[in-house]
Formats: sequence, C-alpha cells, structure tokens
Amino acid sequence: MKYNKKMLSYSASAIALLAIKSSAGQVVYTNIDPDAFFEGDGSGVAASGTLNLDMDANGATDIQITVNDFYSYGGSAYAASAVFASVHRMNNNFEMLGNSLGWTLCCHPYQYWEGTASNLAAGAAIGPAQLWIDYVDALLYVSNYMIGTSWPGTYTWRFGNWGDDVVNSHYIGIRKQSGANYQYGWIRLSTTHASKIDGDLGTSHYTITIHDFAFNNTINDPVTAGEGLPGCNPPVLIGAGPILSAGAKLLWNAVDFADKYQLSYRPVSGGPWQKKTVSGTSKNITGLTCNTEYEWKVRSKCGVEFSDYSETLTFTTASCRLEGEQDENNLITVSPNPASDILFIESNKGFQNAQFKILDVTGNTLKIVTPGNTELIRFDISDLSSGVYFLVISNESVNKTIKFIRQ
Repeated sequence: MKYNKKMLSYSASAIALLAIKSSAGQVVYTNIDPDAFFEGDGSGVAASGTLNLDMDANGATDIQITVNDFYSYGGSAYAASAVFASVHRMNNNFEMLGNSLGWTLCCHPYQYWEGTASNLAAGAAIGPAQLWIDYVDALLYVSNYMIGTSWPGTYTWRFGNWGDDVVNSHYIGIRKQSGANYQYGWIRLSTTHASKIDGDLGTSHYTITIHDFAFNNTINDPVTAGEGLPGCNPPVLIGAGPILSAGAKLLWNAVDFADKYQLSYRPVSGGPWQKKTVSGTSKNITGLTCNTEYEWKVRSKCGVEFSDYSETLTFTTASCRLEGEQDENNLITVSPNPASDILFIESNKGFQNAQFKILDVTGNTLKIVTPGNTELIRFDISDLSSGVYFLVISNESVNKTIKFIRQ
C-alpha cells in the first residue's frame, strides 16, 4: 500500500499492540499493519510523506520518519533533483543511535543534517555503550543531482547509512532520557535504492518500508535490535477444498514474519509423512488414493526458524471412478462436506451461465448466486446456522441438487 504525500500516525492505541516480557523487563512491541511505504525518485511527485510514531504510548508523537522528493528547474541556470529520508525527533527527550558528522550536510535550502542514524542488524546492542546523537534530524539517506551554469558542470552525490541497494529488516536505535535514566527501543525498516536517469536529470529511486517498533518500559534496561518481535507461530488451518478422487487443495492463514510454510500429509492409516515447501497459503496436492482419509498439518518457516506444527485436520478423497465412466455425478465436486465457513464447488466443464441456490430443509431459498463461467466456486456459508442444506446448481445442461452440512 502506498501513502501519497500525507502524514500517518501510529501509536499503541491506534494499531495492534503486543506486550512481550524480556529477560529483564517489559518490551512493548507495536506492529504497523499494513506496513507504511514511501518512495522518492527526484521527480517531485513520488509518494513521499511522513510517519509519526508514539514510541512510549503516551498519546504524543515522539519520532517522525520522513521521505522527501524534491525537484527544481531554473532553465539553463540549473536543474536540481533530490531524494532524502530522515529521522526527526518531535520530543527532545528522545535520541537516535548514530554518528555525528561534525559539519552540516545540506541537500537543498530547506533541509540540513548534522548526524546520521545507524543501520543496525538484528541482535545489535542498543544501550549506554553505543554512540547517541541528540540532533533534531538524523539522516537515513540522501541522493542529490544538480546540473547547469550555476555549478561547474554536473554535481551529484549520495550519502547515508541506509543507501545500499537492498536493506532488509534492519533497525534504528532509539532512547528516551528522563533525568539520569534512559529507556531504549528500536524501529525496523527495509529500504531499496536504484540509480535513475531521466533525460539530463539523474538521481535515485529510493523506497522505505516501516514495519514495526518496540520500546522497553523498564528504566536503564538495554535492548537488542529486534528484541520483543513475536516468535514464529504456526498457522491456523482453514480446511480442504475442493477435494477430488486423486487430489485436494489445502488452505491455511498467513503468519506474520513467515517466509514459507512446510505442509505435511499422509493417510490416516499410517505411513511416512509427505512434505511440501510452500511460499503461499495454499497447496494443491495430487497423486492421492481415492476414497481414502488423509491427515495434514502445516508449520511456518521464519528465516531459519521453524514453528511448531499446527493442529492436524483430516479430509477424505472422493469416491473411486471406474475407467471410462462418464456419470454426471463425477463432473461436480462439493467440498468440504461437512463445511464450517467456506464451501468449494468445482466442475471440470465449468459453470456456463449457471445459477446456484442454497435451500433449507423446508425448501426456502436462502442464497442465490450467478458467478459466471468458472471451474471453481468459493461459497461463503459462514452466516448459515448449523444444520442440513441443499445446493441447487442449474443451467442449460445441468440441474443438480447436492445435500451438505453446515457444522
């Protein structure tokens, strides 16, 4: 999701918040959902903007992260473009972990920096032994390009600790001072950089994604970058459907921080688990035995770490079909049955101009859907009460009634 030239505010009261006990106190983790995304390319029209963060959950903005996209044209005298990203403290009690430049860096007449924010890998120390800067603004990255008679030829440069081509899930260190006491935290970012040339004007295309942040409520208790992140959790299984005689589609919910999933399945009667690595949240499995009950489970993979397995669910493949049999009953599959929330309806010939009705046991019509020509229909039945229902499918060539159970 992109946020075009506007200000976003995140605090513990505005977004999902999860408190996790650390070994020496309480680190409060806040997830930004969806991630905040900004970009700049020196055109002056990119999706730049500002993100406000309430680190200590007191209802006031403590830190701003800003991406600016700047372009100015002065005819033959000059043309200038710039992209710059910075961390701005709104509360003077906050400081950033970083480096003092010892001089003032200027990108264009409206922006100056005297320090740069450190780029921390996961596990890096954030505490009193590190170098802290108390400037109002700390630079993340700047790319500047100027050309024209106002300068001797072309003038271009890039600077900042966050200017690599790809920076994936690194951290800014933050601390808050209260007299002689300190509290520590972090902000997790990902950035990308790519060189960009537009005619006679060149700069960089830069993106920044802010994922989440954490703050330690315990006084004088250092943290590490990434401390307080939720662990790698198992997914919640949705179910199986559609289910055919030799295959099935298995579905589960996404897990935060999971890169991939490992699906395991086998017949309930026993045997070795078959394992599949999956990048999404569903998998079509084939080569199954007809009219056989299978069990399956999924675990998440977060980097190199695996979660525990999910609960184990079961499904039964469709009845066996004789070779050459063309019975109409084998052209349409409804699964799972019984179903909890979603009913899948599949036909190997599609549903051209078909109408779908759900009737209760007294014959009253509860739902009518005309989905168009597709081989797979996903029917939401979550609003139905538990009980027995009838699905009626009809078009020019099919008039079929199937009984199903809503659990």
